[in-house]
Amino acid sequence: MLGGRVQPILRRARTTSSRLVGRLQEAHSLRMEALLGDLSRPLLVVTSINSSIVNSPELVERKRA
Repeated sequence: MLGGRVQPILRRARTTSSRLVGRLQEAHSLRMEALLGDLSRPLLVVTSINSSIVNSPELVERKRA
């Protein structure tokens, strides 16, 4: 009697699991496409920082607080 009820439940669980795996793979694929798309854009590189900005009294006061 119990075996008759367990089979449909297991079948549904496998189907749900397969759907979740499919969605996970799709999300991963979209994420990878987004990451690769970002890498194709030019990157901004900061080569120097103005020392007057770094040594600003306001920043020094914030660090002490």
